[in-house]
Amino acid sequence: MSKILPLQYAKILYALTVDLSEKELQKNIEAFIALLQKNQSLNKLPYIIKEFEIYSDKVQGNEKAVIKTARELPKSSIEEIKKFLSLKGEVKVKTDENILGGVVVQVGNKIFDASLKTQINKLKQQLI
Repeated sequence: MSKILPLQYAKILYALTVDLSEKELQKNIEAFIALLQKNQSLNKLPYIIKEFEIYSDKVQGNEKAVIKTARELPKSSIEEIKKFLSLKGEVKVKTDENILGGVVVQVGNKIFDASLKTQINKLKQQLI
């Protein structure tokens, strides 16, 4: 039998707990813990909880995002980026001197790269 990864357990836990009453929720969590114990996977619980938080944020459209720019952006620009990408979750803004200009936004495992360096590289490839 193949091993179940923490992300797979997290998805199972999410399916077992979404939109339930407190009584049903407690019953399903107890069944989930029993499953972990049966599969000798209780030691994975911290990783499962982390994956569960990430997965539930993603499903609910509240993924965390990181906006990287060369300089600090005004609040209005940050709000425009959030609106354009429909970001509802937590957004961290970081400055990165390696970025010549433009912006790089990471949402979960997706990267939206509108940096000047990337634009120059694309132009270079087109010219070759």
